[in-house]
Amino acid sequence: MVKTSKELCEAAFRAFAQALASYLRRNAPRTISIASLTGQNRVKVAARALMREHDPSTGFSLFMEVLSVINECGLNVLRSKGIEVKVIDDEIYFEMPLNILRKLKDMSLDDLINYFKQ
Repeated sequence: MVKTSKELCEAAFRAFAQALASYLRRNAPRTISIASLTGQNRVKVAARALMREHDPSTGFSLFMEVLSVINECGLNVLRSKGIEVKVIDDEIYFEMPLNILRKLKDMSLDDLINYFKQ
């Protein structure tokens, strides 16, 4: 069965949410602590960090495939959630306000998946 464009977009955002959830479990408390101590109100999460958390069982062999589909689907979903995609020195980052990172950290995987639904 061939996925429709909407199904492919939903699958990509689900895979993104899963990688992000895994990353947040490991790193969010430390990142939030450092950002708070240094007075930062925005944080960046490197796409490279999410690549390490990506699970190919999502149907995407590589996390870059997930990002490619999300880019085609439109980055407005991420932007509408307060997440900006930045490219700095050829590296991709997801930049967000610290309060958004705190909110995402406290979500369950299912809540995160629903958060990114279009």
